Amino acid sequence: MPLAATSLTLSSILKTTAGRAGFGSASPVVTGLSPAAQAFAAAAAAATAPVVFVVPSDAGAEQTTADARFFCGALLGIPESELARTVL
Repeated sequence: MPLAATSLTLSSILKTTAGRAGFGSASPVVTGLSPAAQAFAAAAAAATAPVVFVVPSDAGAEQTTADARFFCGALLGIPESELARTVL
């Protein structure tokens, strides 16, 4: 599924949510999140530093990569054409 341009409203909501949840802060470990929320936290943390995110299976890696690409595009404003090179 191609990533559609994210609206400014959604981007603002995601940035506010990441800030309130403390994602992107100095805490390197986050537990108890669903896989999509884990990708959201990783994308928020990527705003300030490179992130290494380890998942237990290939299927999990594919889904997490897709989720992280969506959130990086929305939070960081990375164009769709660059997401495949940025989020591996």
